[in-house]
Amino acid sequence: LVTLQLYILFPVIVKIFKKFSGHHWRILVVSFVLQLTLMFTIKYGLPHVDRSDWIWWFKAYGVNVLTYQFYFIFGAYTSLHYHEVQNFISKYIKWIVSVTGILALGTIIYYFWNSKVLNLSYTAAVSPHQPFMLIYDTMVIVTVFYIGKMYAHWRQNGIPHWFDLFVKNGAKISFGIYLDQTIGLTILSIFLGKLTLPDWAYFGLIPVGYLFVMSISYGVAWFCYRVPPFGIFIGRPQWHILPKNRKIKGVVKDDSINKVTFSTTER
Repeated sequence: LVTLQLYILFPVIVKIFKKFSGHHWRILVVSFVLQLTLMFTIKYGLPHVDRSDWIWWFKAYGVNVLTYQFYFIFGAYTSLHYHEVQNFISKYIKWIVSVTGILALGTIIYYFWNSKVLNLSYTAAVSPHQPFMLIYDTMVIVTVFYIGKMYAHWRQNGIPHWFDLFVKNGAKISFGIYLDQTIGLTILSIFLGKLTLPDWAYFGLIPVGYLFVMSISYGVAWFCYRVPPFGIFIGRPQWHILPKNRKIKGVVKDDSINKVTFSTTER
């Protein structure tokens, strides 16, 4: 639903950046300040406000596109100033990763602050709509962006074929993995319910849990992708109702695109 709203508002974002073509940095700063103000309002203000008469779009702020406006503005800014952003991240990556790691550990302290000191509910304590989480999420996004650039460089300089194939196939079914992850999470929940371990053991098993859920999600999505007609469940239908969608020019059987060389002007 948020993505649907973004598609509708995207032309507005484009017009804003075009109208203020010489002030993109200011747009980004204003967007961040507005986002930070919004996070403070949601966390500390909304719980004390009667929202029973509000329209649904404002009451259910978790699916309101404006709640995430900074991330979209940040993405637009990055697309327009890609090389500048990339050079900045590369220059300060050690600081960025260090701060991201510290903030990651800080989320644990932040949770206990929310639950024990502020007496927030579990849902409110782990909500992404908090000032601290805005900063942390932004740093994580930047860090993941750099990791992606490192992977791209690795891929061009001798990546193992099996790993490259694993990632390629994962990219094809990534939406399916997102959709079916609940299956793996449910199985993990049932399995954990039968265990009796100390807290430190559960904490140590978190990476194992991630791999467990990821493996099941990947396997289910890959099965749906390869076995008709289950592809429809992951957005990769093997059969199409409309005849015009059954054959797409330029697409071959193995779901790859025929390579065509374009000039700079054609691009």
